[in-house]
Amino acid sequence: MKEYIASFIKEKDLSENSQTAYSYDLDQFVDTVHNHVSDTNLRIYQASIKDFKPAVQTEAISRQPISVLSLSAPGY
Repeated sequence: MKEYIASFIKEKDLSENSQTAYSYDLDQFVDTVHNHVSDTNLRIYQASIKDFKPAVQTEAISRQPISVLSLSAPGY
């Protein structure tokens, strides 16, 4: 899943800093959900970032849909 996310991010018209931020957040997300997106794992991820600053939580959560889109990747 991480390889697909990396190629997905590189396809987007994002600055290098944005690509790095997205990669970091999505790597944490994938590690937390153990490569399996489910309602339970999404709640676990949200709980794992509850102590972050509100702006950081918002950014991290706003990137979750990209991970969910990765489910359409072959083999996932």
